[in-house]
Amino acid sequence: ESAIAEWHGDAATVTSFAGPDERIEADSLVLSTCNIANTMISGELSQGELNMHMVGDTVAPRTAVMAIYEGRKLAMSL
Repeated sequence: ESAIAEWHGDAATVTSFAGPDERIEADSLVLSTCNIANTMISGELSQGELNMHMVGDTVAPRTAVMAIYEGRKLAMSL
């Protein structure tokens, strides 16, 4: 539960949600960004006669907490 607040070229200032900021020295910075939703299977299934619902990453990239919430909400509505 932290985020990079600033990149200095040789170090990053990391803000932690549980404590004080920390400076971490590094030679490079690699970012992990959002994925792209894979809708290939849902696209194929939607052309059939199935009653289909999509939640989580099939709709759009999101966190696990969001996907779990959507799945629970859908399950309760069925």
